[in-house]
Amino acid sequence: MKALSISTGVLFLVMTSIAAAQMTAPTTTRSQQARKVPGTRQAVAPMTQDEIDGGTSQTEIRTVRAAKPSFFQLAPVAGYTYSTFSEASSNGSSVDSLSGFQGGGLLLMGRGFFQVETGLIYSERGAKFTNNLGSLSNGQLFRSDFEAKLRYLEVPLMARYSFTPRHQSRLFIKGGVIAGILQSAEHTILKNDAGRPNGTENAKSQYQETDYRAAAGVGGEIKITKTMSWLLQGDYQYGLKSAVKSSSVSPKISAFSISTGLNIDL
Repeated sequence: MKALSISTGVLFLVMTSIAAAQMTAPTTTRSQQARKVPGTRQAVAPMTQDEIDGGTSQTEIRTVRAAKPSFFQLAPVAGYTYSTFSEASSNGSSVDSLSGFQGGGLLLMGRGFFQVETGLIYSERGAKFTNNLGSLSNGQLFRSDFEAKLRYLEVPLMARYSFTPRHQSRLFIKGGVIAGILQSAEHTILKNDAGRPNGTENAKSQYQETDYRAAAGVGGEIKITKTMSWLLQGDYQYGLKSAVKSSSVSPKISAFSISTGLNIDL
């Protein structure tokens, strides 16, 4: 829980810094006079006051205004996950959150304020079960404590809206769905009263091969160069169906993630 609080605090500080930088940016005003390129009769858009004060040449201005940002951006990311199973407590058992790692690459498509986000992410999800009720083959009931750790390859499909243009540091929000493809699942037995040895066992057959979640997030980018920015983002995900194949309850994955990386124009 302490690690989650620290991660949330870092994300909040970066978001605040980006917002403050945008609020204190100099206001651009239009000059009432327009210049023409020497030797031509072609009219151009009026120069801004910042361009006049900075001595920017008309050729440089025309080049910058004509340039279009790349349609595609690639963002290698890595981060931290904090997940649990909702709707999983029953018969006196309790469920606690479990931390994990995630990393991969995101692909952004679009030039304007709206972009579509997809990609491929490796992510660890799971939970810790305490005083969980189970049964042996002879029908005898027993209780155990164990950790369930699931590893997924996840494909996001998100819509993202940024509050400022691409050439500036900016804040954004996003929302959509995530499809997770189960790669492995393990149960690490911490203690039990059934006389079985503690240890790790393969539990992949107990879980659904795919998991679908609704997701919403917030983030920010700080410009490093014209084509690269530092990315920091956080999101919350909630399962749309049970992650377990057969159970008296329907445990769904819910998770908070925070990740960082570089956003690079292609």
